[in-house]
Amino acid sequence: MSSPRLAAFVVLLIAACAGWEAPPPNYVAPPVEAPVPSRYAQPPPPLDTPVPPPLDTPGAELRVAIASVQLFDDCPDPPEAEADADARMEGKREAQARSPGYGQPCTQSTVQLAVRSERSGRFRIEAVRVLDGARQRSAGSSTLRTPTRWRADSGAYIPWDERVPAATDLQIGYKLGALDLSRANKLVGPDFNTYAGPFMLELDVSIDGRHQTIRSTTFTRQMDDMVET
Repeated sequence: MSSPRLAAFVVLLIAACAGWEAPPPNYVAPPVEAPVPSRYAQPPPPLDTPVPPPLDTPGAELRVAIASVQLFDDCPDPPEAEADADARMEGKREAQARSPGYGQPCTQSTVQLAVRSERSGRFRIEAVRVLDGARQRSAGSSTLRTPTRWRADSGAYIPWDERVPAATDLQIGYKLGALDLSRANKLVGPDFNTYAGPFMLELDVSIDGRHQTIRSTTFTRQMDDMVET
């Protein structure tokens, strides 16, 4: 083959190869698929997973509950100077009072509370309300006095300064004053039994400025056993 013809053939061959490799004018490249997640990846947490409350919420910081209420009578407090002597004579007086020929002793009404606070502070009773236990409507008020706390090693309640240490479970007690139910018939109704109840106790309490309102379960006035004379 002569040189001019060979050169022309090479040019045609190069042009044909270039035309074969070039994409057509309307060619669109296929989309690139997204990476497939690994089957070993941790699944996301479910939406209903419970989240523990933070420590700065009121429920986590302060927990107060009324453990029990014993409704008897509001007995007079002995003079402080005679308290020790009265305590020593208490057993003897009660035995005499329950023997034939003696009257009925006075049994003090009391309230017991369970207290725990994550921060230390001063415990306060802000208000004491008496409710109709059947309808849970306000019927009157009362007072709490003489704070004490349970001491396990001695198995008795001892005087308490109303200071609550941090992160400590306390069992505390108060004397419950006479129930003021003078307006109960107007507040609740004429059929409300102001002597026997049933009642509920509602307390506003606070520790170092943190407030809670708590209620007892229903209770009735308890009667001492009758003494034969």
